[in-house]
Amino acid sequence: MRIPRFYRMSLAFALSVSMVLASNFSFSQRVSIGLGLTGGTTHVATSLRTIPAFTNGQLGIDSLTRPGSSAPFLGLNIPVYARLYMLNADQSIGLAINPMFGFYIPAFTYGQFGNRVPNVDTYGGTVMVQVPLMIQFAQGMFSTAETSKERGWGLGLGAEATWLNDSWQRKSGSANPFNYTYTLPPSFMIRPMAALQYRYWSKRDVPVEWVLSFSSTQQTYALGTVNRPMIRLSYNAYLNY
Repeated sequence: MRIPRFYRMSLAFALSVSMVLASNFSFSQRVSIGLGLTGGTTHVATSLRTIPAFTNGQLGIDSLTRPGSSAPFLGLNIPVYARLYMLNADQSIGLAINPMFGFYIPAFTYGQFGNRVPNVDTYGGTVMVQVPLMIQFAQGMFSTAETSKERGWGLGLGAEATWLNDSWQRKSGSANPFNYTYTLPPSFMIRPMAALQYRYWSKRDVPVEWVLSFSSTQQTYALGTVNRPMIRLSYNAYLNY
């Protein structure tokens, strides 16, 4: 699949900025790694499955429709924050990566006569993989090793890659005895992304954060052009700081 030029340039810009910042270290590099839980919604566009069928001795088309919907998702993520440049004792600029693996719950599938078909019969197991990459400004707690602040926040800008997969994607490229054909939206997308972080110490003196993220793009496929927004909320606990 060809990645649009704008998103290739966005990722290249994020990587370039991080390399420039990394070349101007004023303090020894610190990388924090954690574990987290992520939930949110992402847009799953309309898709079709059709099959030739005989009705009253005549050849027709039998179809299943999966309507476009905001599909909730849940997953586990591994946040990584690399402090690249210290502005002062309470501020830094760094590189934030927060890959997530989980599943999504799309809308019910409908037959050509409007009958609802359980997702378990049509989707198989859904899989969602997401990899955000952002340049982040951090203030207060967690920003540097020198800060004495008890709370902190961050603002990140960059891009994220998302891959959605279910049984229709897995079966669309394989031969089948019933001559099924599939009309599917792209399962892979790269979207510009923005995120806001809030950080504090837990009751057990573990650095934790809440991260609210938003991304969106448009994609054109056989059924038209659709918006593909995503809203994500993560709760992370870091293993080192």
